[in-house]
Amino acid sequence: MSGIVIVVGSVNIDEIYSVASLPGPGETVIGAAYQRAGGGKGANMAVSAATSGAATHLIGAVGVDAAGAQALSELQMFGVDTTEVVRLKEPTGRAAVITGPTDNLIAVASGANAALDPEYVIEAVSRIAQQANGVCLISGELEDEVISAAAVAAHRAGFAVLYNAAPAKPLGSSLAAVGPTVIVNEIEATQLSGVDDPGAAASVLANLYGSAVVTRGGDGVSWVNDDQHMSSPAIAISVVDTTGAGDAFCGAFAAARAAGDDFSGAIGRGNAAGASAASSAGARGWAK
Repeated sequence: MSGIVIVVGSVNIDEIYSVASLPGPGETVIGAAYQRAGGGKGANMAVSAATSGAATHLIGAVGVDAAGAQALSELQMFGVDTTEVVRLKEPTGRAAVITGPTDNLIAVASGANAALDPEYVIEAVSRIAQQANGVCLISGELEDEVISAAAVAAHRAGFAVLYNAAPAKPLGSSLAAVGPTVIVNEIEATQLSGVDDPGAAASVLANLYGSAVVTRGGDGVSWVNDDQHMSSPAIAISVVDTTGAGDAFCGAFAAARAAGDDFSGAIGRGNAAGASAASSAGARGWAK
């Protein structure tokens, strides 16, 4: 029986503007196409894990507003168990996403995500972990105390811990102590390691924490696990929108690890999911 995936992460509603070129400081760009969709790195990763075949449980928070109800309904439609997503008085998180031909800009108002209680997270992880073994994937968009609480609770329950360090910020001592697999893009890898070369950055992060995966878009993936220093090529695609591609990678990677795939196999499944996401508009357009 495959293990389960617990995702501890953010839930947002995305306001998406697609433009011919990204605006610079002080610049206004006219002619954007607009859409409103479910988002949040935690929610996106949970959708990816669920659509990759894993029994997926999301721990997070939304508001008691209409946006919160919309977010939960969409997650459930994709097969994500939202039993442990609490509804709080704070508004559901929002993200403003501006997508260009090959890159994007994102600003987030955390709302209810920032009010998630660490003690609740510990209890929720423990409840879910009673059902089966698996992996716990944690989003860096949450407060540091919540991230640490989730990592420690999952480790105690025997779950492997995966941490998507986006946005890039130093890992707290409690998180580092559980030896997580750190998943970052190449910009975040440089910010965390101080090294420009993605392969060398992956080595630095693996030495500091446990295992490391550096996603590099069209240049593939660099990763280090059990002293294996490897690179995997990207899948050739026509890029439509990179929003959510990293989240898709993380969720599929987590699902593969929960199913017992080795590191290399999980990288391959993550690569395929990330490529599919970048070939479609929106953070979850590929999953529909």
